[in-house]
Amino acid sequence: LSVEEDVRLALARTSFRDDAGGIYQAEYYCQWESERVIHAGIEDHVNILKLTDSFSITMKSYFIVTPFCEGGTLEDAAAKQPRRALSEARLRILGLEILAGLAHLRDHHVVHNDIKPSNIFFDGLDEGLKIGDFGQSALHLPDDDEEPDLPRYEERYAAPEQLQSGKGSFQVDVWSLGISLHEVVVGYCPIVDDLFKFIPDERFQDLSKDCQDLICAMLTVDP
Repeated sequence: LSVEEDVRLALARTSFRDDAGGIYQAEYYCQWESERVIHAGIEDHVNILKLTDSFSITMKSYFIVTPFCEGGTLEDAAAKQPRRALSEARLRILGLEILAGLAHLRDHHVVHNDIKPSNIFFDGLDEGLKIGDFGQSALHLPDDDEEPDLPRYEERYAAPEQLQSGKGSFQVDVWSLGISLHEVVVGYCPIVDDLFKFIPDERFQDLSKDCQDLICAMLTVDP
């Protein structure tokens, strides 16, 4: 790792000890090891944040190193706009980049499992989007008999199958992207009832039909 290179240094896991001895340390190490192995196995793509390095310090703190994205996150970009919402024209361009990144992950059998505006980065100021933070990711290989366990998630972005069974596959990223697109073009996360039915509100209905149809399709259970 060159000290002259601009990087984003993420503290992936910090271990703690309690009466259970080394249990926590082993758990955090396994999570960090899984993240770095999955991330390292993804071939370079313009819309995926590259893993630059990973290392541990005395087996207690574990670090993930990626290039620094000076443009901030999609969450930051929306927060700077009136009503915390991006224009549809801009969202159309950004959405295509995110979908290209997700397609690349699927080609490599990776379920990101943590798609949200704060995990989507601008490479430069208002330039190329990159999906990052693979701390919750899992592999779903073609020969797997079952969907992978996805026990860790942020509830407001989580797909119905994650909340019901703790399992899921590539579809969970589509649901999370639907939540995220609604958040950055309307200004807040959508309303979903106890049966996971998306309930459009007045501000959502002000969007174009194409935009509404796209988000509704992503937020449909068993489409």
